[in-house]
Amino acid sequence: ERSGDGKSVHLTLPDATEIGFRAHGPEAELTVTSPAGETRGIRIGENESLEFVEEGETARKTSPIYRPIPDLKITPQKTAFAGSIEVGISCEGEEDVDIRYTTDMTDPTLDSPLYAGELEFSGSLVLKARAFRKGLREMPADKVSGTLMSRVFRASFTKAIPCEPLDESFTRELESGLAYRYYEDIWPNLLFGAPLSAQSRSGTVKGMFDVSPRSGRRNQAYAFRYEGVIKIEESGIYTLFAPDEFTKYAPIAGYDLMVELGFENHFANGKKRQSQPEDPLNQWYPATSRHAFGTWSVYLKRGYHPIRVYYADIRPGGHLEYMQFTYGGVNVPGLIKRYFDGEVPLLEIAGPGMKRQPIPERILYH
Repeated sequence: ERSGDGKSVHLTLPDATEIGFRAHGPEAELTVTSPAGETRGIRIGENESLEFVEEGETARKTSPIYRPIPDLKITPQKTAFAGSIEVGISCEGEEDVDIRYTTDMTDPTLDSPLYAGELEFSGSLVLKARAFRKGLREMPADKVSGTLMSRVFRASFTKAIPCEPLDESFTRELESGLAYRYYEDIWPNLLFGAPLSAQSRSGTVKGMFDVSPRSGRRNQAYAFRYEGVIKIEESGIYTLFAPDEFTKYAPIAGYDLMVELGFENHFANGKKRQSQPEDPLNQWYPATSRHAFGTWSVYLKRGYHPIRVYYADIRPGGHLEYMQFTYGGVNVPGLIKRYFDGEVPLLEIAGPGMKRQPIPERILYH
């Protein structure tokens, strides 16, 4: 039976079980009454949801229905610091939780310190945080739904030693832009850094991820290795932000990316020595880690620092078919993308006097 206002429905089953449903705006209620007269139901509201059992004509025994706890956010979005660092933890859109944290590599429990405001640290650490529903007295047995307890969120912060710039004698004849090496091969050979196969061509480009020199051959995977130096105007912590494809569960990237920035620090007799052009660089491989929410930080002194970026696009070389996707039908309009369909990645940088942005051409030289 349907009510005259169209907002409720009543159904009687052959065994005399009665089912009722009523909806009005953002609120709805579903009840099931057994042949013995016991009524159970759930009520969904805009601000509160609950399940209930009716005891008698007026009494109701209720228990709340929780939505999954939102993801925690740990700030700042960087992995290194100089001096000390202030760390914040938030759970946006949810007030009915307590956030607890640890710094000893263990997962937070109800006995862990309660987060009450920004935390200041002066040494390297790994911070773990988890949100719990207020009022919990014991650890929930349900670790999957996320309604009573969130998953563990982790961020690493390292007290950094500054990377030394190139000696001025190596920077007197620099020109704008980057040097590049271009490769073509079957897609598995292009993963994990520059391939052993011979480069197809080399030259210079104006900026990072300039792919204009590619051959344009149909269904051909390709790779670029960009190399040069980056001009740092002010000493401090510089943070690189991974493209969304590496920090979210969807979409799949479909390309390989490796970043090297600044000389590794080397010491002789307890003293840091001057960096040389042949010294190894600090390396970041975003595809292997969601480390600190897709960021990587390096402490760079004022001057010129070496930078290398390896980018391999394996989408046109059969990788989609290998993943059992059809290139033209991977992404459905209106739904979350399953595969990155942009032309090149968006790799961003931020630091002292530099807001978050794609690596600007004006600070790149070779």
